[in-house]
Amino acid sequence: MKPIGKHFHKELLAAGLAGLPFSWSDYGKINFDPKLPQDKRDAVMRVYELHDPDTDSTATYADRRREEYNRRGVTMEAIMEGVIEYLGNRPQKLQALMQIRDEVRTEIPKS
Repeated sequence: MKPIGKHFHKELLAAGLAGLPFSWSDYGKINFDPKLPQDKRDAVMRVYELHDPDTDSTATYADRRREEYNRRGVTMEAIMEGVIEYLGNRPQKLQALMQIRDEVRTEIPKS
């Protein structure tokens, strides 16, 4: 049994299985209603087998990039400050932000 992460529900939604009569625990125990058909149980178990508790497999490209920018402290405010400083002939902050952008593009390529 493996743990179930916070994105398991999103994975079930994506598979069209949310709302069925079953429950789960954080440590990986899944309890099915006895009336739930076996094919639905098997489908839920396939989602569980593919589930990585540390990763959001439903995250979009934009979500993953936004998360990485946030992790690095790049906010809209920081971007605006960089542009203002650039326009004021102080390009260091904008150059640093552009370097982070390039690193994120390399780490999270558009698929």
